Amino acid sequence: ALRGLLKPLSKLKQVSQDLYTAEDDFWKITSYALERQRLSRAYQKYGIKVNDELLNEEAASIVRNNIPNYDMVNDFIKGLRQLPFGNFVSFPAEIMRTSTNILGRALKEINYQHTLDDGRVVNPLKDIGYKRLFGFGTTVVAVPYGTVEAIYNVTEDEMKAMRRFVPGWSQNSTLVPIRDTETGELKYVDFSHANAYDTMIRPINTMINSVGKGIDEGEIMKNVALGMFDATKETVSPFISESIWFEGASDIFLRGGRTREGRRLWTEATPWGEKVSLTVGHLVKTQMPGSIPALNRMGLAIREEVDEYG
Repeated sequence: ALRGLLKPLSKLKQVSQDLYTAEDDFWKITSYALERQRLSRAYQKYGIKVNDELLNEEAASIVRNNIPNYDMVNDFIKGLRQLPFGNFVSFPAEIMRTSTNILGRALKEINYQHTLDDGRVVNPLKDIGYKRLFGFGTTVVAVPYGTVEAIYNVTEDEMKAMRRFVPGWSQNSTLVPIRDTETGELKYVDFSHANAYDTMIRPINTMINSVGKGIDEGEIMKNVALGMFDATKETVSPFISESIWFEGASDIFLRGGRTREGRRLWTEATPWGEKVSLTVGHLVKTQMPGSIPALNRMGLAIREEVDEYG
């Protein structure tokens, strides 16, 4: 009987899903058109001839790598829905992948050089790169902090006092204070838990500082990726030790994408966002309590033995 009552609602669910997909596709198509137009204008400005096929591929690559797409979420991340991490892990995983790719793309555009027929060396995409970098930085960094300063005119001393009383999980969050107009008492909203891009604040600061110093592109992106793992260690801290999380990521990046056992997770040709996603999957799979590697280590401890890594 209940199934019969719910059957008409399944059609509504399908309509809702189709509308959501259509809206998602609309913004991807719009972004594709805008990115292609920006690239075309940048090349035309310097008289650089680029065929339509190259423009199409470049614009499509930007959309594929820079906009969240649930088809890009690997099966292991989807499987985390069954674990205590929560049932909506696909979106945060895509935020990590696309945010890293946005920074990587901006860096490539800033550094890209082309030699003209008259011998001049130009940077046709430099303006696009800086706009992408600082536009993303404004979204991730400036808007949250601007929100804190703008609401209810709370002093710095009051903010420091508030942080002394908030729970441990909010100590490093962006707090939005709310003052009761009648009593003057302060309450707060933990903005970091509502802001999907909060974990990118540290990595983007790392990149902006590194660009100014003229550090090598590969080294910058490695620092950005490690900065992201450092920023997300609080998220996994109830399940995986913060130090193990960061050290594990550092170990994989220092080995160029190889695990200690020699298994290759990614190569230099892999987009940076996918490098981060694959590393996250490997760390959770191997370090999560109850995983086979964790149980093997426990067995070694019980037998008072060590493996080949000591």
